[in-house]
Amino acid sequence: ALAMAASADAENRYDLIISNPVQSVVTQSQAEFTTEFYRNVSRHLNEDGIFCQRFQHIDFGAQPLRVMAQTFRTAFQQVLAIEIANGETLFMGTNSEQGFVRGHLIDRVQAPQVRRTLAQVGWDWSVLLNLAAYSDNALADMAADVKTSVNNTSSGNFAFTLPYEMMRWGMKQEEIRKMVSTEIHSDNPVKEFRSSRLLNWMDGEKNDPIVLRRLSEVTAQNKLMARYPDQYWKYRKPAKDQITENPRSLIRQVAAENLHKEDYIHDEDKRRMYYFKALSDAMEKANPSVDQIGRVTTFTSTYDPMISYFMHDEVAELYKKSEEAPDILEFSHRLHAINYGASNDRSIVSVVRALEMAASDASLFQEPGQQWDHLNGLLQALKYRWDNRSQARPVTSKQALHDIELSISGIELAFETMDKIQAQTNVSEDDWRLRKRVLERTLVRPLETYHERVLPHHYKKSREERKKLLDGLNLPTIPSL
Repeated sequence: ALAMAASADAENRYDLIISNPVQSVVTQSQAEFTTEFYRNVSRHLNEDGIFCQRFQHIDFGAQPLRVMAQTFRTAFQQVLAIEIANGETLFMGTNSEQGFVRGHLIDRVQAPQVRRTLAQVGWDWSVLLNLAAYSDNALADMAADVKTSVNNTSSGNFAFTLPYEMMRWGMKQEEIRKMVSTEIHSDNPVKEFRSSRLLNWMDGEKNDPIVLRRLSEVTAQNKLMARYPDQYWKYRKPAKDQITENPRSLIRQVAAENLHKEDYIHDEDKRRMYYFKALSDAMEKANPSVDQIGRVTTFTSTYDPMISYFMHDEVAELYKKSEEAPDILEFSHRLHAINYGASNDRSIVSVVRALEMAASDASLFQEPGQQWDHLNGLLQALKYRWDNRSQARPVTSKQALHDIELSISGIELAFETMDKIQAQTNVSEDDWRLRKRVLERTLVRPLETYHERVLPHHYKKSREERKKLLDGLNLPTIPSL
């Protein structure tokens, strides 16, 4: 996009132009955030063309977002911003009278190529419609909160203030939350908030049963992750119930002959049925082959909120059972389940299993540096999972003790391996000593303290259970001597 936009005399026009700069605070990205750049891009768009640009602002407050919105609005007739992740916003611009929410948008986001692409980042197609979005009016209202200048090449204010903004102390996320959650200042008696979503602007589809059903399935997926830590198989029953008790309706105009039962089953339900058949075939084998497990993994290309995430834990366990499967296959699926889990996921066992594999098998990595990075990342993931565990009471003291001891064992193994390979990586002894000290303070010591708190309760409960068991046996009283 930068090379194309720099050539203002070029006559080529495009339906879509994408700009994906590196970190917004660095110097080499600044040319792509100026009004001159956006105006050049605007000239290269077709009549209904769209320009989109990723803006990373994890360490910024609200003002850089206002500058971006104000600068975009000087070059395009309509502007839209979508929050694609925490600290990442996609700014979009167009000169089309159709705007951004156009006809058949629902059908286009469900296109096979779109679904395959979204599956690579662990998203369902319905997630796009449910992301926080800010209209042109909302962005204009945000920019009017305080005096906001347009960023251009002649001033350079934006480029020079971003490093200071990044280093500034303050409640930056709270600043942004406050800015986007305010009502739009308008004479319209109907209240409208700055933060919305694409689905709210789709009058014909926002109450579509298919869309609402899909969004409810995404919500159910996140609830299952949080409600049943280390019980990934809990998804099977609700997923099967959707097929048997709440199937999707399907109407086909067919001839009266050559009818088959499967002709009346919706493709989504049919895919789930085939998945469970492939999973059942692999699970019934004590030593499933790589080919049998591979039939299960073929369902990863199309994302299904009731299946796709949990399938990786299923497949990892199958590879663990298989004698012929290389360890890298199990490890890769463990990593997927860990990295794409919900933010409130409390599962521990799968993280520890991946940690043990990374610590004990150097052949999983091309070089010691990769092994080090994976161990470091998995230790951090384990800390996040235990942070989530602290927000809820354990199901049983026995389970809590098991998970604590399992985690400490995995951490010790990781520390031992990292001590051995530290000299082969680009990590200095001082950096490793500091990192290890942080992990001991934030992960190991809290686990040891938790263990000391849970252990007396476990012994007390065990004594009570043993006493209750003995009382129920009605044993004869031993006479005193």
